[in-house]
Amino acid sequence: MNQQLIPIEDAAKDFINSKGGVVTVSSPNVGKLCCGHVNFAPEVKIGPPTDPENYYLGEFNGITVYQHKDIKPTSNLSIGLAKVLGIKYLVVNGWKLV
Repeated sequence: MNQQLIPIEDAAKDFINSKGGVVTVSSPNVGKLCCGHVNFAPEVKIGPPTDPENYYLGEFNGITVYQHKDIKPTSNLSIGLAKVLGIKYLVVNGWKLV
């Protein structure tokens, strides 16, 4: 893979490994507004994508990563672990909406 992968934080790495060690970072969703658009953060899911031909495949610290080809990683992005009401889920930290 020639594309740079979004780095994975330690807590997220442990969570992903406990779920099988494969993660998919989907394409960012674009919302259109009257005066422009908003780029919502990509969704991060456990497991491989249903359409792998649209993803770069790589490995980050032993984790298999499918990263959508539309994502342009920057140095401030990372995959992190969030928790709400005891429910853990993966997020892309540092994403800018506009």
